Amino acid sequence: VGEYRYQHEMAGKDIFDRNMIDIEPRHILGLKLLSRNYLKNNEVRKKTRLVAQFILREAREKSIITFKKNPITKEYYTHGNWRDSEWAYKKISTTIAPFDVNAVFYPEALHMLSRFKKYLGLEIPDIEKLIKKWEAVRNLYEFTNKDGISAYALALYDISEKNTLQFKQLAINHLDESYLFTYCERPKNEILSFCKRLADKNYFYTPSGPTLIAKNNTCGYTTLDYHGLVIWAKQAAFVVLGLSKHLKIGIEASWDRDILHIIKETILLVCESVISTLVKLGAIPELHYD
Repeated sequence: VGEYRYQHEMAGKDIFDRNMIDIEPRHILGLKLLSRNYLKNNEVRKKTRLVAQFILREAREKSIITFKKNPITKEYYTHGNWRDSEWAYKKISTTIAPFDVNAVFYPEALHMLSRFKKYLGLEIPDIEKLIKKWEAVRNLYEFTNKDGISAYALALYDISEKNTLQFKQLAINHLDESYLFTYCERPKNEILSFCKRLADKNYFYTPSGPTLIAKNNTCGYTTLDYHGLVIWAKQAAFVVLGLSKHLKIGIEASWDRDILHIIKETILLVCESVISTLVKLGAIPELHYD
């Protein structure tokens, strides 16, 4: 696809991209979607076990997952997750630890390995300790906006691990928080915070859909940025998926009707704004802007 197809055609051989850090944990997250018969395949188990062992090794040895270093130049890559444009993190630092990988994918991948360790033939005596360790990593991303609304930072940067973990927060509101609600079960206050920002024009709201980065960011993101003040239908879908999941949780747990109403209204707001725009465009682009 795209650049990778071009590289393949130019090289005349397969191109293996090893700079991504979100592939392995997301691979493990997919285990719950596979049939038991598929997992009984020896080759599948062997390959998946290798991925699982990599995740466990990273989880044990590291306190945070940053973008990798180029093996040739020895310099850090500027990206390594789905936000793969050069300026997605504004080149704010050489060491960047994105929210999605550290706060969602690794903790949840460890939960999944605890669930599927027997199928994979793994003994993980420290799995609960590792889960607790990586659940705590999520707290490092918490910050409060000037208006008092809580959120999670897009990334940590300027990371040092000499004695204790030192870092700075890229305290920007972003739609990758939707992964948290899609893959995890979160408390009501976090759901309400996300809903409020999705409906607020100072944050994510536009008549054409929620922006990938909030408008009140202080890093100069604009509609010219591939991962800036633009609307991705894919990411809007994750928003709806995460909120719908928690609407069901709320109904089953008898949450207050006002909270359930806010969640429903936010889901409708996101769906109507995105879908009506796609209808007007007569197409489903990868991204668009308001």
